[in-house]
Amino acid sequence: MFLGLTLKKTSNINYHGATEVVLELEDYIAGCVAQEIGDAHLEACKAQAIAARTNCQPYILNNKMASDQSSTFQAYEGSKAKYPNPNKAAQETKSMVLIYNGKIALPASFSANNGGKMTSSAERWGGTRNWLISKEDPYDVGQKTGHGVGMS
Repeated sequence: MFLGLTLKKTSNINYHGATEVVLELEDYIAGCVAQEIGDAHLEACKAQAIAARTNCQPYILNNKMASDQSSTFQAYEGSKAKYPNPNKAAQETKSMVLIYNGKIALPASFSANNGGKMTSSAERWGGTRNWLISKEDPYDVGQKTGHGVGMS
């Protein structure tokens, strides 16, 4: 499976030598996971890989170009795609996506740090997504960074 990607980041343009590329999906997933959480614990990388792959589905199914900009899609850094755990996670979760009530669960949101409490999609953006609920998260204490919706 492949993903078309419009590159805006100078580092990615330099790495790939182009402003538009078509990547093997698992190579993209590894670069996305590595950019989002680095060479984190393998199980964390697997969760991130599944969320990232889930978010790619509309682009793949509709032959749309995604972007390497985190403000419009997901963060991606091609040069980091060979980090061991993100690469292994992408391969070990190949083809896995999040499903809710038989449908792809979009968006599969994640944030850097929810500050100890996940924010629901309704609280943050309006509109209810039953898999994006408000919930105490004792494992992610500290200063909140990002929108706080979904896993962190």
